[in-house]
Amino acid sequence: MSLTGRARLCGPRLTGSGRRRYVGTVLGSLAVVVATTMATAGPTAAAGILPPANPAANIPMSTTGPCQAGPDSVPDSSPTCIGADLAAVNAARAAEGVGPMILPTDYADLSGPEQLFVVTNLERVDRGVPAMLGLTDPLNALAAEGATAGTDPPFPTEGITWGGAVWAGGFDSTLEAEYGWMYDDGPGSNNLDCGVPSAPGCWGHRDVLLSAPDGAPLVAGAADATGPDGPQYAMVLAQYIGTPPTLSYTWADALANGAGLAPTPPAGVVRLAGTDRVATADVVSQSTWGDVGQSGTHASSAVIARCDAFSDALAAVPLAAAKGGPLLLTTPASLDPRTLAEIERILPLGATVYLVGGNAALSPQIAAALTRAGYVPERLAGLDRFATATAVAGALGNPGTVFEADGEDFADALAAGPAAAALHGAVLLTDGTTQSTSTAAYLSRHHPVAYAIGGPAAAADRAAHAVVGSDRFDTAARVAQAFFPAPPRIGIATGFDYPDALAAGAQLAQAGGPLLLVAADPPVPAPTLRYLGDHRSATATLYGGLAAVPSAVAASL
Repeated sequence: MSLTGRARLCGPRLTGSGRRRYVGTVLGSLAVVVATTMATAGPTAAAGILPPANPAANIPMSTTGPCQAGPDSVPDSSPTCIGADLAAVNAARAAEGVGPMILPTDYADLSGPEQLFVVTNLERVDRGVPAMLGLTDPLNALAAEGATAGTDPPFPTEGITWGGAVWAGGFDSTLEAEYGWMYDDGPGSNNLDCGVPSAPGCWGHRDVLLSAPDGAPLVAGAADATGPDGPQYAMVLAQYIGTPPTLSYTWADALANGAGLAPTPPAGVVRLAGTDRVATADVVSQSTWGDVGQSGTHASSAVIARCDAFSDALAAVPLAAAKGGPLLLTTPASLDPRTLAEIERILPLGATVYLVGGNAALSPQIAAALTRAGYVPERLAGLDRFATATAVAGALGNPGTVFEADGEDFADALAAGPAAAALHGAVLLTDGTTQSTSTAAYLSRHHPVAYAIGGPAAAADRAAHAVVGSDRFDTAARVAQAFFPAPPRIGIATGFDYPDALAAGAQLAQAGGPLLLVAADPPVPAPTLRYLGDHRSATATLYGGLAAVPSAVAASL
């Protein structure tokens, strides 16, 4: 759900010298904690590691809809909810330059308090802040008081040198509450203590959760409770004098189940991924092509497509295979320096670099940059995506086999690319369930053998040989079954985005293997598993990082 409406944040508080109410401010680029003493008795608060800098502005949560936890209900821990929320968290972390959050494998089975502890500690350790040791029942009980009442939890009355507390209400899941505390806590957010930019509570929840006073490690208490607006959450952090109470759940427990560890894919499975879509395409190329000067290993050409739209690139995979090179990505306005560096690594001067798409897709500045670097740009483009696909087919010599796929979506065309390359064919595009004018004209002029991949293409060309499954995953598996009876390599990519699969398709086309598709969370689609099970001798390659193909999906292969 969005962090608007009923979701609320309230009450970051600190204690040190007696009972203190939180006042937050920003000094330079560092968020620091300033406290107003409300009671003079008690220990002196220790200095410590300053919390990392707060975001320059709120990062509203991008997920909407998949998590369901209405009034008087418990947090949603379904895989669909966790997957969507984790993707939103990782997008916010990426905006701060922090890597993806790796949840323990048993996260969905943890209690709400344990989940709160785990994600808070992951936010800490991934920023270099010391981990909290674990949850302890006395602090859990105090957190439960706050969660149940819908207000700030109380602190321990004795035995601590530092303490902090936070509360949130109306969020459907623990990850959403944590997101609010960490990324949507400034002016204009649901932080009830940040009504105006100068309010002392702005970014206060985040500062509490990332605090690290000198001395003994922190321990925590956490709780969730049902409330009139949905689940309510609270945490208490404390630094004890001497040995803290017995821990009921520890950070070691989370680490033992893989928290914070980028997992190794299953035996026999390789992952190719970069920091973003452009980098992933480069990594795929690097795993395929050698340096210029290494006889027989460097590429003969390269194909470039825009990184932010799939329309023109859908036809590019067979082109890359036929011309002996990778499919690389760049922004539309200018040639990404990383892409140019990879071209210079694998291509001798004077080689052709194919630009797929018109000037709006790949600007003339990209062609000019390639020319300055010593290469020969050749643009393949039409008035629209459909005409561009036929232009690519022309560059392939108007082959006798074509694969038609829906040009309004990408999944079926992604699966079609390696298969078309295997038959030395081309990919043409339909306008959804209607045949496009450009494709119809091409078919009428050249009379190739046509395969329609997926339901929309089959509806658009009823004369074609249809390969259609119940969904995109089944369709991809059926393509694999039909055209790759004994593959040496099998590619696996997300079925809900296209960049990684485009680069994958070019590599798979060179290797003679199919592309299978998976969802964002387990279970792996049954057709995908069946094909993998029937071809266990093949090398399986995951394309894309953990945000694209999460570790839980990889572990289920």
